[in-house]
Amino acid sequence: MSVAKHTVYNLAGSVIPIAVSVVTVPLYLKSIGLDRYGVLAICWLLVGYFNLFDFGLGKATSQKLATMARSTSLERSRIFWTSALLSASLSLIAVLVFVAIAPTALGSIKLADPTLRKEVSGALPFLILAVPFGVMQSLLVGTLEGRREFLRINLILGIGAITTSVLPLLAALYVSRELPLLLATSLIGRAVMLVALAVSCVRAVKLHRPQLAERTHIKELLRFGGWTTVSNIVGPILVFIDRFAIGAVLTAAALALYVAPFNLVSQLTVLPAALSSALLPRLAGEKMSNEAASLTLEASRLLAFMITPATIVMAIGAGWFLQLWLGAANGQTAREPALVLLAGFWINSLARMPFVKLQASGRPDLIAKLHVAEIIPYFVLLYFFMKAFGLVGAAVAWSLRCSVDAVVMHRLARYDRATILILVTHGFLVASAVALAFLWPLVGPLRWPLAAFVGIMTAVVMLRSPPRQLDEMLAIPLSRLQSR
Repeated sequence: MSVAKHTVYNLAGSVIPIAVSVVTVPLYLKSIGLDRYGVLAICWLLVGYFNLFDFGLGKATSQKLATMARSTSLERSRIFWTSALLSASLSLIAVLVFVAIAPTALGSIKLADPTLRKEVSGALPFLILAVPFGVMQSLLVGTLEGRREFLRINLILGIGAITTSVLPLLAALYVSRELPLLLATSLIGRAVMLVALAVSCVRAVKLHRPQLAERTHIKELLRFGGWTTVSNIVGPILVFIDRFAIGAVLTAAALALYVAPFNLVSQLTVLPAALSSALLPRLAGEKMSNEAASLTLEASRLLAFMITPATIVMAIGAGWFLQLWLGAANGQTAREPALVLLAGFWINSLARMPFVKLQASGRPDLIAKLHVAEIIPYFVLLYFFMKAFGLVGAAVAWSLRCSVDAVVMHRLARYDRATILILVTHGFLVASAVALAFLWPLVGPLRWPLAAFVGIMTAVVMLRSPPRQLDEMLAIPLSRLQSR
């Protein structure tokens, strides 16, 4: 199976959940209100964070199995059972940490309604139960990725994402809008998804009876997983701490008006996530040969070729869509932070390729050290920018952190100058579109001519440097079309 085909599977698995999110967010806001939705978003954020708290064994298992294509099923089975035992044991630590952190994190949110604060306390048991679910899900998905079972992964995760989003909404509409019930119903979807993933792993790995791997393999898993754990702990903090800061310093309503556009704009990362997930086992299997390094550079160019036009279109249409989606007043408030976040997510998306290259080459330690180094500067930047500029300040701090992260990541991955020049050119186009979107209400009759100019410049850049892998990715014989 090719990387392009696996990427298409990953993209297809993401389309339905995105559509469901676009439909359900306004319904959530209408049925449970801004404050309760803001708290629910924090609850889901905590669960999502601890889904990544799998001590890196999911990615470690994926990377290890990808290098064992010619090994026997017994050897692969030993790797799986070793990872499963380690995950089950270490997930207890995740639960203990969660129990210590969750009450403080949720208690820091400013809530005017005392009833809602009681609901938060009642929701804690369901959040705690979701933690081991997330840890085991990460292991099972990593196992299937290592065996390149991307079609199965996306079928299961796609259906599971729909279920976990729709069931709480139905409960809110027809039973009760209290937080404990909403979280309990979402756990039903998670449980069904976990069982389906487990059954798929049995078939993909052809599991034998439980048996531990050799000591050297255990050390490799723990070493890879240890550094990945650092990134799994620090990375989501860097990505999501702005939400906790907004909830603590501003209000839950302001948090809702930040989370909604944040989640919308974050869909820009769907393609990078799909491509990087498909690339990891391929690059690990190549053991970072010259061919693998070339593939990474081509993937970066392909990614820029595809997400730059999408980002520009989103920037131009963001204000109109947010007002239609969230209402005139809420949409106007969310417009400026959404535009800043859009620029941040664009550059964050491009950082996915050097990120997966470093992981596949067995150097997750470089990623972890970079993330640790960013913590204190980002916290300081976030605090002062948010105090000075509110939601827009929080978005600026987040996007600046992503920019520094991407520059260093590309440096560590040793990208060539030609690829860097292409990425910088695309960055100029995105910056121009975002600047135009900011000035949209002020430029009057010039708005559409300026938008057309940015569009023409984008088309010129795209046509002058199409990536070689575009033919395979889109199944279009581009070379034949150009020769006609």
